[in-house]
Amino acid sequence: DPDAGSVIFFTSGTTGPNKAVLLSQRNITSNLYGATSLFWLSGSTVSLLPYHHCLGLLTGTLKPFYYGHRTFINNSLRYILDDICYVKAETLIVVPLYIERFYKQIWKNAKKQGEEEKLKKAIKISNFFIKLGIDVRRKMFKSIIDQFGGELSFIICGGAYLDQKYIDFFYSIGIAVLNGYGITECSPVLSVNRNYHIKRKSVGLPCRGDEIKVIDGEICVKGPNVMLGYYKDKKATDSVIKDGYFHTGDLGYVDKDGFIFITGRKKNIIILNNGENVSPEVIEEELIQDDGVCEVVVYAEDDKLIAAIFPEEEYLGNQEYFDNLIYNYNKDKPLSKQVSSVKLRDTEFIKNNNRKILRNKVLEGE
Repeated sequence: DPDAGSVIFFTSGTTGPNKAVLLSQRNITSNLYGATSLFWLSGSTVSLLPYHHCLGLLTGTLKPFYYGHRTFINNSLRYILDDICYVKAETLIVVPLYIERFYKQIWKNAKKQGEEEKLKKAIKISNFFIKLGIDVRRKMFKSIIDQFGGELSFIICGGAYLDQKYIDFFYSIGIAVLNGYGITECSPVLSVNRNYHIKRKSVGLPCRGDEIKVIDGEICVKGPNVMLGYYKDKKATDSVIKDGYFHTGDLGYVDKDGFIFITGRKKNIIILNNGENVSPEVIEEELIQDDGVCEVVVYAEDDKLIAAIFPEEEYLGNQEYFDNLIYNYNKDKPLSKQVSSVKLRDTEFIKNNNRKILRNKVLEGE
């Protein structure tokens, strides 16, 4: 029975306890078809993500099978680049953690070889040529692309927020990072940017077969990939599936071309005592652009906005630097969006297996 429950995946639980998501074979196969209709894969991949998560098993493994291509299982996190080079992977399916790691490794190698300034200059030249319609990226940055086996052309990213700076960087050197959006309850992909049809800061176009609707600012979806429900939890199921639409809990909008943009998480909205609604992700997205910020979470304390920051290594303990950062951030912001103070951490935030920060732990002071 293709509509019977076949597998249970647990949600990430960044703001509360995990939920058991019950999926059918029809949920899974419809998403295989709907997501692969947006993207063309023509070579081998390396499976990097854990199989107890939807993204790792269904997207990272079954989708390449659906295309008819081989998937190689990563031997160990320590040997990621070795495995990618051995396979000569053309496409990777990852979460932001991997892209951030690749980015840091590229700059670390450039600095070690005394070519950091040369790389910065080459990127500026590459971007200038692109504006003129001249694409020499993969020739200019062949030495970097060779670090990934020489064939890597696309990286599909999902599972959490990805800063646009990483997407822009890899585009400059000839590797397209295709930002996507998904949720376990939707088996899991809802949208993804296409190989050559991309919009900056968007999470792409909806999968074939999905109907996207924005209800009170919340992204909602109807389609064959929507879960059967939370296992043995009708109350929780009924709270998110209403009139046939699954309410994702993510805030956003769909533009005139059909691209989806995510602006925040409904559960994370901060309501101040003056009635103002503040999306912490919008503030975090701006603060994370600073070179000194490694991780940041914005929350409310005594009706004031606080920025908890885990600094980059060379900025650890530099309270004055971050006080100035907040001062400059607040300059052009309305009072309701201003950050009252910054609290520095000397350890990174607690995360789940998908490397998402557990906000509830931050609120508990951990």
